[in-house]
Amino acid sequence: MILVTISPARISQKVWLKFSDGHLLPLKIDDLYILSLRKGQEVSPDLYRQIELLSANYILFEYSLRQIALSPKVLPILAQKQHQYWLRVRDKYHYQMSEEADIINKINQKLEADNLIDSQAYIEYFVRTHPKYSSQQLKHHFTHLGLQFQISESDLPKITKLLAKKYQKTDFSDYKQRSNVYSALFRRGFAIDDIKTAIDDYCKNR
Repeated sequence: MILVTISPARISQKVWLKFSDGHLLPLKIDDLYILSLRKGQEVSPDLYRQIELLSANYILFEYSLRQIALSPKVLPILAQKQHQYWLRVRDKYHYQMSEEADIINKINQKLEADNLIDSQAYIEYFVRTHPKYSSQQLKHHFTHLGLQFQISESDLPKITKLLAKKYQKTDFSDYKQRSNVYSALFRRGFAIDDIKTAIDDYCKNR
């Protein structure tokens, strides 16, 4: 196989490698010099494998940095996104390698070592962007991710807000309607005592 062209990308740190079999791979420019690649070079199977590994590592690492820049991430969330992204780029660039898991693990170890994975920042971000979640819903979500979450706020304001928004036309003197609201709020993870208190206060101040 021949390395036909080496073309600069719009991103200054990236180049495009085009091979005689039609394959096109992105590569970090530093890796281009590390491998001493040049236009017209014969590329052996072993060298092509090295290029693939460095290319995959580069695009997965850059993707990971973009994801962290968008919002705080923890490793289970990030790893899931990395895997989904890998499936897309694997087909796009026709990677033949099978070291995806090793590459992602090494990338995530580096991100942790560089303090770019912040569990507390993720917890605060998730709570802020899911204001309607009950404390139990939040706790279940964080426990599933292996995170410790301390319930520090009452759910009463959240329940009261839901009552005012979704159940303002409900006749709470009607047992069936009242029970339906209880069931709906309980399924959201709110405690029965909090639901009763919130409904009683809501009815008094209606």
